[in-house]
Formats: sequence, structure tokens, C-alpha cells
Amino acid sequence: MKNTIINQTGASIVLFFSVIGMSQALSDGNTSANHFPSVASPTVSAAQCNLAKYNAILTKLINQPEMSITDMLSVHELTYTLEQAIERLQDSLEDVAEELEKVHKASEHLDPNVIVSSGQLYQEKLQAILQETTCPIETANAD
Repeated sequence: MKNTIINQTGASIVLFFSVIGMSQALSDGNTSANHFPSVASPTVSAAQCNLAKYNAILTKLINQPEMSITDMLSVHELTYTLEQAIERLQDSLEDVAEELEKVHKASEHLDPNVIVSSGQLYQEKLQAILQETTCPIETANAD
């Protein structure tokens, strides 16, 4: 019981200073305060790897019988990386959708040149999203 109170008090202190840090960043005019760093997703492949890795961590955390304050802080921190990965995939899907729309409109106007050129770009962009990605092997962390 005593250790639980100490752990919760320690986590509360961490949460308090995290909130203070975020409040300070916002008061300095930084409205997009990233008070936790995120792992970049510069490519679709990186986004897929980040989603696989950090979603597995999130799944483990949310499926516990009980969630501690430290667990909740971990969830908060990893969501920055998940959000960035999803944004990268959304951007890529928007590019794919734009090319498909060009193909669609060209088919309405019976324009084979645009159908072929935009159709090929659509296929290339879609393949970048659909391809299987091999993520780098990382050293396993001791639990």
C-alpha cells in the first residue's frame, strides 16, 4: 500500500511538471507545443514501421487490467509518434486520391493520354502505400 502511494505521488509530480511545461510553452506563444518528442515519419515506410511499433506498445498499455499514471503518461507520449505517422499516411493517400480523380475525370472526357499517365502515377503512389515494409530490427528492451 505504501509503495503504491509513493508511486502514484511520484507519477503525479511528473504529470504536474509536464502540465507546467506545456502551459509555459503555450504562454510563450507556442500553440503547437510538442512537450514530448515524436519519432519522425518522413516516408510511408517509416510511418508504417512507427505505427506497427508504437501501436503494439499502446495495445499492451490499454489492455492491462489496471493503468497507472505512469502508463497514462506513456500513452500520451507515444501518441505524438502515432499521430505523425498517421498524418504521413493521410498525406500520401491524398496524393493517391488526386491522381485517381484525374483518371476518373479523364475517363469521363474519353482522354486516353491522361488516363494512362495519371493512371500510372496513381499505381506508383498506391504501391508505395501497399508495399510490405521491412522495419529495422531493434535491440529488445528488458521489461
